[in-house]
Amino acid sequence: MRVAVIGAGAMGSLLGGFLTLGDVDTVLVEKRREIIDAVRSRGITIIDGQDRLRVKVNIVDDGEDAWPADYALILVKSYHTRSAALEASKALGDDGVAVTLQNGLGNVEVLADVLGYERVMAGVTTWGATLLEPGVVRLGGRGYIRVGELNGEHTKRVYNLVELLNKARLNASVSNNIMKDVWVKVAINAAINPITALTRARNGEILGDSMLLELSLKAARETAQVARAEGIDMPSEDELDELVVNVMKATSSNTSSMLQDIINCRRTEIDAISGEIYRRGEARGLDVSVNKTLYTLVKNLESRSCRSLN
Repeated sequence: MRVAVIGAGAMGSLLGGFLTLGDVDTVLVEKRREIIDAVRSRGITIIDGQDRLRVKVNIVDDGEDAWPADYALILVKSYHTRSAALEASKALGDDGVAVTLQNGLGNVEVLADVLGYERVMAGVTTWGATLLEPGVVRLGGRGYIRVGELNGEHTKRVYNLVELLNKARLNASVSNNIMKDVWVKVAINAAINPITALTRARNGEILGDSMLLELSLKAARETAQVARAEGIDMPSEDELDELVVNVMKATSSNTSSMLQDIINCRRTEIDAISGEIYRRGEARGLDVSVNKTLYTLVKNLESRSCRSLN
């Protein structure tokens, strides 16, 4: 079976490298010429502590050249999902399926709009990675991957995907309720990413400031409120608070992806996280003022020039 990884940023490079090392037939699909040239000439280097591992990975600039893939793992920023869906439509075989492992909300809907819901699965991952330069990625933390059908069915194709991911030692499993998993991750991202981007704090530093921690937990609780309004069975308030705090502890020294984007003057994924939460919440008449405020502040921050940011 063949896997196309759409997007060779930090997570795409990490998973593409691990899948190739696991003897899974893998091809990266990437548009950025500097990444294509680097991977073709030097492969992908994965830095894990003091260890450096280099692996030669196949990379193309058009999904047509990755065809026919059984799975397309979507690992682009949320604002590039439609472009990734079009690449996946070219890369996938007739029975192939696209699997979003992205941050935020709305990715499933965009993929389904291009490919149809029957050709989309969702997933979440807690693996961490930072792209230091094209083709060089630093492992930020080992985690897990959960994947599932949108309707919760345990199908052959989802088990086959888990088997492929576990050949690469990616600690994958089948989710019984993948949309709940997606919303829980969004709640955690909403609690951590905007605050770290605004304060330039590492994840664990939120724990040391009672006011920031209170703000963080309120953002997560608002997210859960919106999820429940959309029919998602979310953890209780206490359980969610504990999940957020545990993630902060486990990733205490990490620089969130949103803070990395601000530091490097890149567009953030705030629209797909806090933005989606507040828009969906307001449409249902819910109080989502914390997420709306965080969204407004991060949007203002990312719109400034690099000079004013740095």
